[in-house]
Amino acid sequence: MVGPNIQDNLFHILLRFRKHNYVLSADITKMYRQILVTERQRNLQKILWRSTSDEDINTYQLNTVTYGTAPAAFLSIRSLHEVAYRHLNESPDICNIILHDFYVDDLLTGASTVDEVNNIKVRLSELLIEYGFPLRKWKSNMNTFEHDAESEILHIGDEAQNKTLGLLWNPSADCLQFSINISNCSPKITKRQILSSTAQIFDPLELLSPVTITAKIILQELWKLKISWDESVPSDLHTTWSNYYSRLLNINSLKIPRQILLSNCITKQLHGFCDASQAAYGACIYIRCSDSLGNCTSNLLCSKTRVAPLKLITIPRLELCGSLLLAELVEKVTCDFQPNEITYWTDSSICIAWINSSPHILKTFVANRVSQIQNLAKAEL
Repeated sequence: MVGPNIQDNLFHILLRFRKHNYVLSADITKMYRQILVTERQRNLQKILWRSTSDEDINTYQLNTVTYGTAPAAFLSIRSLHEVAYRHLNESPDICNIILHDFYVDDLLTGASTVDEVNNIKVRLSELLIEYGFPLRKWKSNMNTFEHDAESEILHIGDEAQNKTLGLLWNPSADCLQFSINISNCSPKITKRQILSSTAQIFDPLELLSPVTITAKIILQELWKLKISWDESVPSDLHTTWSNYYSRLLNINSLKIPRQILLSNCITKQLHGFCDASQAAYGACIYIRCSDSLGNCTSNLLCSKTRVAPLKLITIPRLELCGSLLLAELVEKVTCDFQPNEITYWTDSSICIAWINSSPHILKTFVANRVSQIQNLAKAEL
């Protein structure tokens, strides 16, 4: 059995990671191998092995959680959470970090002051090592912080997910970057190759939506053509994909500030924008904050895009789909930031008129989406 998903979504972990003045990252040393499987079930983890065909076959029994087995991720995360549950009353702040700031074995947390971050490091290390979860590869954006002697750049997320395009955090520059490792475009381009390359783009916050939506549109065109997996794509799509693929390396030079709030922020505003075209629709959220000295900053927080449905839909209806996408995205973000004010923006007057109407007088397609937007936003655009 795989077991339920009991850890926070990486989307929310990264959003909170971008809030703090000072941040801290680490990972648990050989996490799976630190956890013993109960004795009566170890016989279910037996393997047969011999180095050469001339040797007798040996039987080995694995006593710890084994990478690659269906329940491995759940068992390791649940074991880590058990540490937090046992100490929730005496150290609620540290236990809250264990429950909400770990993505499998990777820690992404922070605080508003240097002393708080140092305190987190000491107390978290002491608690976890007591249960056999030693932390290593410490990194921070603090100048005085002593980094572990391993690679300074942090790869965020499962390494298996980001073989081609990975999300990185550079502690010294305190910025998010993307690392792309692509080969030359093959002379023969197929639907299988395009889908494989697109699926490997790892961007949890969708900061690259203007880039990735192009790949999604190309894929939709391929589905329309109903060509087989290994058949060469038509010449026009071949040219479009080749040009797109060759420019992907430019993303390596992109640097996005990790910290999105001022150090002494007193007001936070969320501004959500949505738009649509015949090919796609999308939404993005900016966070604007100000301090007591009158300083203001505005940063892109996240975004979301979708290709338009294959069935032809009018632009106003696509704009409405974009508005719903924005309302859903704002709801996801609000719990992590508790903004003082939320503003929704769209340039579609028809869409605004629909949203300000009672759903019962509208057609079913429009009424359903208007009702959802009104429930999520609870305010007029």
